[in-house]
Amino acid sequence: MNKISLKFGLWFLGAMLILEIFLFFFLHSSIVDSRIEEELAALQARGNSHRDVLENS
Repeated sequence: MNKISLKFGLWFLGAMLILEIFLFFFLHSSIVDSRIEEELAALQARGNSHRDVLENS
């Protein structure tokens, strides 16, 4: 089991797994943060709209 192709394949697999784990974590956290900001902005806009309607009443 000292074949260079096997060692190279295992190193490549390990490197790709580490890269994928890092990218999934980074992309997931950035997507979640952006969605939270969008939802907060939408809720604030709705609240401001309701406030304006209640002020006119």
